[in-house]
Amino acid sequence: MWALLQGCAPVATDGELGVIDPIDSVAATVQGRDLYVETTLKPLMVQQLMTRVRQGEFLTVRYRLRLYQVRDGWLDRELLEKDVTHRLRFHLITERFEMQEERRSAVYSDDNDEAVRFLSSSRELLLSQATVGERYRIEVRFHMEPDDVPWLFHLLHRIIDFRQSASALHTLTQRIEDRPH
Repeated sequence: MWALLQGCAPVATDGELGVIDPIDSVAATVQGRDLYVETTLKPLMVQQLMTRVRQGEFLTVRYRLRLYQVRDGWLDRELLEKDVTHRLRFHLITERFEMQEERRSAVYSDDNDEAVRFLSSSRELLLSQATVGERYRIEVRFHMEPDDVPWLFHLLHRIIDFRQSASALHTLTQRIEDRPH
């Protein structure tokens, strides 16, 4: 079985405060019974981030993913909230990129294109055993974390930024349907 959910609509952006929406697209796919979400950043945002990395800055970007089961006539049921963290650093002496996802070992590469793909997109399993005929809503929020601050400030920054800041929120709501192979 192969099924597809796709499309993306920015729900909230705050142009008055100078917050630029960094997300280019969000798509969800079902492979077998597993529901995956893929997020891609805008090329201009990636270019700006890669310039900072090439100058030796250590970047930490975080995607906050929320999955809801849509229930008509009732409140949607939250199934999952997940943070996905990508850390990217360019070592100026060795001219290699250090790429690390949270809770995984770092991977090193001298391939610029691989580093761009790592930073600019995220693909995550959101739900195993997705049900055909059900509607799901996926919310994606992008955030950059400050570096070189104590862990307590990271924690406080995460709580404040995700709960109160004006940042772009993308949402995708679709029904999972069977598709012929």
